Amino acid sequence: MARDGGFVAPGFAPALDEQRLLRDEGRRLVAGLQGRYAEQTGIGSLKIRHNNVLGYYIEVPAGQAARMPAVGEGPFIHRQTMASAVRYTTVELGDLESRIARAADTALALELLVFDELTRAVLACADVLAMAQLLGEHDLRAADLDLRPAWPDVCTASFLARSTPDLPRKFAG
Repeated sequence: MARDGGFVAPGFAPALDEQRLLRDEGRRLVAGLQGRYAEQTGIGSLKIRHNNVLGYYIEVPAGQAARMPAVGEGPFIHRQTMASAVRYTTVELGDLESRIARAADTALALELLVFDELTRAVLACADVLAMAQLLGEHDLRAADLDLRPAWPDVCTASFLARSTPDLPRKFAG
């Protein structure tokens, strides 16, 4: 169904592919960011977690918080201190969270746009095919000939469709 998407092939629209990647691989992207932050700070126990109140956040054990870069020396912004852990965020993590949150809706909107454009392109070709059939019939009448019984497939839309060039790939970039 159109509301579910999935009817435009991967590779047809790069912007759509990017949104699908965010939608489908968001956890993997967050895990990669977690690994990078753990390496950057030297804190192997650094985790990126998520809850419904804070969204995504970086959490380090309270005993490791002193190893975090000081305010203004790194990308980390203090968010919350608890007895057992300290939570941080970064602009990059916030941006990734926003992009992941919007990805499913954006992907579906892009897919519907691609579908609408392809529908218009097909309908435009249908007008050309109908006009070609009418011109063919007019040409036969003008020549005072009726070859349809002898060549029944020549003036049909199916014959014309087989001889129509492929649609251009407008959404390749």
